[in-house]
Amino acid sequence: MKNRLLSFRILVITILTLGLASCNDDVFIEPLKVSAESGELGPDQKELFIDISGGDWVVKNMWFYDDEGQTYANNNNGTFEIHTAFSELSALVKSKGLEINLIKCLNNNPASLCFTVTNEYDTRDIVVTVFPTGSYDIEIQDVSYVLDQWGGFPNEDFTSQVITYAYPQGLAEATSFAFPQLDDMPVLYRFEPWNEDDIFARLVFGSGVVVPVPTYGPFIGDKLNFWIMADEKAELTMSRKHFFSPYIPPMPAAVDLPAGRPLDVSLYCYYESIGLQCSIKAVNPATGLSETVKGRLRMMMPMKFTSEVQFR
Repeated sequence: MKNRLLSFRILVITILTLGLASCNDDVFIEPLKVSAESGELGPDQKELFIDISGGDWVVKNMWFYDDEGQTYANNNNGTFEIHTAFSELSALVKSKGLEINLIKCLNNNPASLCFTVTNEYDTRDIVVTVFPTGSYDIEIQDVSYVLDQWGGFPNEDFTSQVITYAYPQGLAEATSFAFPQLDDMPVLYRFEPWNEDDIFARLVFGSGVVVPVPTYGPFIGDKLNFWIMADEKAELTMSRKHFFSPYIPPMPAAVDLPAGRPLDVSLYCYYESIGLQCSIKAVNPATGLSETVKGRLRMMMPMKFTSEVQFR
């Protein structure tokens, strides 16, 4: 009887011990918790607080990615600081989380603040999207082009269909058909800095400021120069855009169309890809000083109209 009672007591003690051990695990292994793994900062919200709890958590590996590239934060005893030519942020570690403050962001595009929160058991990656707090105002002081030297890019030349007149029943009588004079045509273009790693050059060439651009001389009666400065203007951009130019090639000669045959008559435009060297003098808002950046204006110019008759 005594042996049975002793065995029972040993069993109870073992069960209680195991139960207490599991409770201890629940108490001392605290899961890492963050109130959000993403957030936004911008002109209307310059402060963001992320609640963090769970053990001895720490913030590490904080960096900022914007038009300039990737910049790592300086960590001064729990105060993280980001300083670039165009952006400034700070992040302060507090007992209940992380307080992030946006001071300025003058990038042309949204930026990203990234960091890692970790404790001894878990890790979380946080990404905060940072929107520009103001426009990046570029003051353009001068724009010049090398007009007597230009290059072609034949692999980028193309032909585009402009308009088609359809006669599915044919014409009642033969006629001489001429396309009506067009008022303008789109010119495709983009700017390219020589140094792709020059952040200020990229900001200038992508600033959207409207500047003068060259015109193809022969289309306005200039027999001495291929390129001249007339009244054409376009915005600075590194993406392909277009503007409409009234200076276009002459329309093709009239074509003779027969009677009674279903046909289509189409107008096509041949575009030639060319490049002109350019220099732009602008004020750098980060320093207040004038700088000259160099690059190239790429244009896809309408160079020749042709007509084509297709019988059905």
